[in-house]
Amino acid sequence: MNNCIRKTYLMLAACTFGIGPLSATPAPSGLNLDVRSEGKADFKRDSKKQTRHLAIVITNNSKVAASGLKLKWILFGHTMKDRKLVTLKSGELSLSVDAGKSVTTSTPDVTISGEREHSEPVVNNQGVNRNNARGRQVTFKTIPASGEQYYGFAVTVYQGASIVAESSSHPSLSAK
Repeated sequence: MNNCIRKTYLMLAACTFGIGPLSATPAPSGLNLDVRSEGKADFKRDSKKQTRHLAIVITNNSKVAASGLKLKWILFGHTMKDRKLVTLKSGELSLSVDAGKSVTTSTPDVTISGEREHSEPVVNNQGVNRNNARGRQVTFKTIPASGEQYYGFAVTVYQGASIVAESSSHPSLSAK
């Protein structure tokens, strides 16, 4: 076995077992983060209007108060037309949690609205649907999708530069 391959195996072993220069030790914390997305939605035929906010509960299970915490949150959505991920709203909160206590907070309400692609019948000059005229076919006009729709959230709690707790609605989302 040549020297280059041996070094590669040693680096892989060091990364796998958490030894060596590439490993990072997580900051020990007794913080528990519980996040719920709350809100309401109003669905009409082709449109959707949603109001969302995050209800966040941070519990300190340790015997030491956690001070100087920074909570960073992001609400994600996607466009109705091409389903691209967008940030609907984000923010940061500073807080501290006493030992053995919980802190409850929430984010401001965010209103999201969107409309699916749909077709509407074309109306003539008199305001009557062309289907009522004898022998004519109804024609439709395509209305493109517009607006946004709620997708999920990500919340991260920092103490200094270290991440001490995080939660997200989807594994691919992050508030880092």
